[in-house]
Amino acid sequence: MKVMILGAAGQIGQMVTQQLLAQTDDQLVLYGHNVSQRLTAFDSIRVTFVDGDFLEFDKVQTALNGVDAVYLSFVAGPDIIAGLI
Repeated sequence: MKVMILGAAGQIGQMVTQQLLAQTDDQLVLYGHNVSQRLTAFDSIRVTFVDGDFLEFDKVQTALNGVDAVYLSFVAGPDIIAGLI
């Protein structure tokens, strides 16, 4: 399975990432502000980093390609939710 974690650089996103890496063989897409620099501890063949903002809807949609499940680790307003659907 391929899982995308939106808000991966936050504390909860990092805990979810750690647990998924430890307990599954899922491929992970970690999306957030400067995740490729902030989350180097999760550098793995199973991890893809996407540096971006939630409001970059085209970038989010491109990163969703091939993703089976999404974990949103962010309290999003209606404007962001509408753009992701």
